[in-house]
Amino acid sequence: MLFSAILAILLAQLTIAQPSNLSCSCFLTNGSSAGYFTSHSFFDFRNIDTSPSTIPPLLADMNSTANAPRTSDYFSIESFSTRLPTFQSAAEIDTIAHNYHYISLRVLARVQGSPGACAGIFTYLPSSNPRDVQEADIEILTSGPRSMVQFTNQPSETATGGVEPQATVNGTNPGGEDWTEWVAYRVDWLPGKTTWYANGQMTAEIGFQAPRDPATIILNMWSDGGSWTGNMSIYDEAYLQLQWLEMVYNTSGPVSGSSKRSADLDLLQNRNIKGCETVCSIDENVNAIGSPMVISNHTGAATREQMGNVAWISVVISSIANRVAYALKNS
Repeated sequence: MLFSAILAILLAQLTIAQPSNLSCSCFLTNGSSAGYFTSHSFFDFRNIDTSPSTIPPLLADMNSTANAPRTSDYFSIESFSTRLPTFQSAAEIDTIAHNYHYISLRVLARVQGSPGACAGIFTYLPSSNPRDVQEADIEILTSGPRSMVQFTNQPSETATGGVEPQATVNGTNPGGEDWTEWVAYRVDWLPGKTTWYANGQMTAEIGFQAPRDPATIILNMWSDGGSWTGNMSIYDEAYLQLQWLEMVYNTSGPVSGSSKRSADLDLLQNRNIKGCETVCSIDENVNAIGSPMVISNHTGAATREQMGNVAWISVVISSIANRVAYALKNS
């Protein structure tokens, strides 16, 4: 069966919000999955240039998409494909760092377009054995009910190919909120569990096979043209769009990733260690998104706020070349 679409990527200058207070030495999140983290990053997509001149030229065949260089100095693309009448395009952007070891990630996002696509935001540690993959997913199927979001600690299949019911939750946005509208999604990956929220309300929590080791963070929009996403009709399109992305996180080992334990992990359970004297929040008493607020200070001395080494882009499955996606600068 033939499928078609075009991947369009908007190259844009990004606005990176500056925190309101630079004395944060660690960050405390709220909710049932509260934890302490060492680093904070915020990226604002709301004032980017959307003019047609910022869109790269259409890649017209499979070979050119598989070997495409990065289309902007803002980010590097591992690989992506363009959708023409003979194949289905998919796009995936990985963070440059592969050593995120527990994170609270929030995005203001919406998904729009035709049935037959899947929008994903997730942590990912690959393996040559599919049973050893570690992954915590937010997935939105454009062929599904427009309030339903899938939350999963992968793999979601058993060794015999059946469905692993402990691994996944078919969740619903609070109040039945339509995912074509702007919704603030949050995923908290902590030791022994993954917890998901939408618009501040918990939607799922799974302890079964929660990720354990340092990982990449991925944003993608894709279709398999089959039983999972459904068949997108020729020349149809779907979008994953972002207004902003914010995260607090810990790391372990080098940027390339490692299973080596880091002292950062101790912050998750115990803030009374060196380096966590001034505690900030991205949830409580915040005046503006992206600007953490000090909630306790035991030294009175300014320390530091870290901006992470991360590259992002939002992606679109599209049949029209001049469609918009958003890119996140490698800070």
